[in-house]
Amino acid sequence: MKSSRSNLKKVFISLGSNLGNRDAYLRDAIKLISAHPEVNLVSSSRVMETSPIGPIKQDDYLNQILMILTVISPSDLLKFLKLIEIKLGRKKRKRWAQREIDIDIIAYQDAITRTPQLWIPHKEITNRLFVLEGLYELDPNYIIEGGKESVAALYRTNFPKLKGQSVKFI
Repeated sequence: MKSSRSNLKKVFISLGSNLGNRDAYLRDAIKLISAHPEVNLVSSSRVMETSPIGPIKQDDYLNQILMILTVISPSDLLKFLKLIEIKLGRKKRKRWAQREIDIDIIAYQDAITRTPQLWIPHKEITNRLFVLEGLYELDPNYIIEGGKESVAALYRTNFPKLKGQSVKFI
């Protein structure tokens, strides 16, 4: 990456797939994200198999959280990630439906964004056990922008209400 180290922002991204070859979708998404010249993949969580959330009956997901460093703006990063979803064959479906691949920005260092297209930090952070598990694995001391608690504290606070969600490390 050519950018100055001081301009780099720490970003957490979630990946999910519950259709087709779920492993391949996650691997291919990571390859495409990592191939961007302004993205440095720092680390990735273990892959988790999770039960779906929402009103539609569907197969379990494979999920993973990535930590990257980048200079790409939140809105441009979102555009890039949505292009990857399309490249990997994601079909348009209604909300809560199954997905070939789902890629979301969970947190972006010092950004707070509230638009219909992009909500950072992601509004479901404390409602998804796999997100908290992955963040905890990658950086338990990280403070989500706009908050006062570390990921570890958020995990401890929210785990009791989320322990019904199935998360199995693969």
